[in-house]
Amino acid sequence: MKDTEINGKDQIIKSTFLMGGASAFNIAFGALRHKIIAILVSSEGVGILGIYQSLSNLLVTIFGLGINESGARQIAISDSINEHKVSETYLSIKRIAIVTGILGITTTILLSKGLSLFAFKNSKHYIEIIFLSFVILLSNLYGAQTALIQGKRKIYFLAKIGILGPMWGTLLSLPLIYLLKLRALISYFIIMAFTNLISSWWYSRKIKLEPIKLSWISSIRNGVHLAEFGSAIMLGTLLGSVCSFLIQILIARAMGLESVGIYQASSIFSTLYVGILLRAMVTDFYPRLSAAYNNNIKLSNIVNDQIEAGLLLALPGVLLTLTFASSILLILYTRAFLPGILILRWQILGVLIQVISWPLGYVLRAQGAGRLFLLTETIYNLSYLIFIVVGMEFWDLAGIGIAFFISNLIYLLIICIIVSRKYKIKLNKNVSLLSCLSFSLSIFIMGVSSLIPNYSIFINILLIFIISFYSYKRLNLKLWLIKLVNKFK
Repeated sequence: MKDTEINGKDQIIKSTFLMGGASAFNIAFGALRHKIIAILVSSEGVGILGIYQSLSNLLVTIFGLGINESGARQIAISDSINEHKVSETYLSIKRIAIVTGILGITTTILLSKGLSLFAFKNSKHYIEIIFLSFVILLSNLYGAQTALIQGKRKIYFLAKIGILGPMWGTLLSLPLIYLLKLRALISYFIIMAFTNLISSWWYSRKIKLEPIKLSWISSIRNGVHLAEFGSAIMLGTLLGSVCSFLIQILIARAMGLESVGIYQASSIFSTLYVGILLRAMVTDFYPRLSAAYNNNIKLSNIVNDQIEAGLLLALPGVLLTLTFASSILLILYTRAFLPGILILRWQILGVLIQVISWPLGYVLRAQGAGRLFLLTETIYNLSYLIFIVVGMEFWDLAGIGIAFFISNLIYLLIICIIVSRKYKIKLNKNVSLLSCLSFSLSIFIMGVSSLIPNYSIFINILLIFIISFYSYKRLNLKLWLIKLVNKFK
């Protein structure tokens, strides 16, 4: 194995272990937090909390303008130039975060009664929505600080922030909910946003920056460029949310609310492991890719290393999920959710495609190609909607999973063509062979489970063991497990 390959994969494994561990902790801790809240405020409170959460996410997405992601990209690029440029970029990001945050608060206050009518069908909650608007400013400043940390590739800091912020927020907000019940729900969001901000501030101040003087006019001018690309990311995110909402409506109208529940359960389950993996990898991958935006050869090497490591880490989990899907669904849910297997198997194949397509798709983000990014996101979401309708017509529940698989396959083909022609990035021989092997094994396990269910468990476990051992040796995971243990001693 070449030195560059070792170094590239070493960095991928390091960031994946750190961010993956933090994400897993947050999922477990978040589940416990919501369980306690459910006990304290009952189902009505959880319902109100869910509406506030959705509204908060929408407002933060719109008024965040994707500055955190475009900012991380710009800081990574600036870091490859000089420290003065990093300081200038960071100051501009912070100032834009303040401006957009105040704009978000002002707009939300003006529209508070309308938002209350839209969300609750009455205007009684407008005061709570006014207080909720302060989450926008806090989240924008948090995004600015984490953009610096991510752009400078301080992954260990990000992992700690991801744990400490929610943990302190939970410890401070739960006593208030215990004492004040429903009246404390808004304080929960403000406290969580504030503790995230404080945690990110604590670690961002550890990064030494060159002191500079920059006028607000210059900051706004720099921020306009960030907002242009960030807006494309924001629109792509909103498009995905709208598509998800429409899919649930389509399923409900065609097959009933029970099928929506089954779809939700299978979607969460199919993306849980690989979703954590992809989000963990992207944390370090994105700034590395951005820093190499003007070097196509280096870009190609980074992308291929990322896909290869991603497949090696994801494949054992994918095969394990395909093998024990029905048993895990029974443990997590009830027997009523077992028809979700028909959706789940195809969704898992789609998720496996995402392990390849995500790194390729991030090339567009690293290049700042906002229009191309938005175009590919639009094609993906539209094709998903179309194939959902067609799939349910011909294959019922299984058609929902097939639609997910086909739309991801279309996206992969389109993104491969774009990055190949525009940036000369192609999958190398190792990645191509590993991709074929991954899909062949997944389809084989699906076939064995369906055709010879009595013997499939033994065959599948043997295959999973072989693939896991291969991945373990190929990625030199023993070294990283030792390093991780020593890190926390």
